[in-house]
Amino acid sequence: MIECSYCDARHEAGGVENWSSGAETVRIFTSRTVIACIESKRGERWICEECYVKRAFRGLDPAEKAEVHYQMGLEYRDRSNPRAALTCLRKSLGYRKHADTLAALASCYARIGRADSARRYYLDALKLDPCHFMATENLAKLSAGGRAEAKRRIGDD
Repeated sequence: MIECSYCDARHEAGGVENWSSGAETVRIFTSRTVIACIESKRGERWICEECYVKRAFRGLDPAEKAEVHYQMGLEYRDRSNPRAALTCLRKSLGYRKHADTLAALASCYARIGRADSARRYYLDALKLDPCHFMATENLAKLSAGGRAEAKRRIGDD
């Protein structure tokens, strides 16, 4: 069980996925409900969807707020809700411009069939971080096929 740091509600764990980039494997927590984790000045903080909607995290500094919006955006994206993800990720950009956020925005645009917007955000991510793996790989996928093919491929990232 994971407890929201704001309302103390308990959320059932869904499992752990292993993500590998070849040299490194990362264990990613999955839950049955929308809940995100950030590292704050006060340590690891969990925020559930209800507290996110209520903006219970108002007391965090701007960088931490950016991270909350980014992590919730990833949660929504990974739960096949790219439109909700776009809203969160745009809010994150309002606090800080970061290559990871731009690449995540791009993948959401690709998933809803907006290849031109996806391409623009991948290129923006690469301006900030020329070696950004997700932006590099997904931009190549986007360029390799038609709109439907790119949407299918990027949906698998």
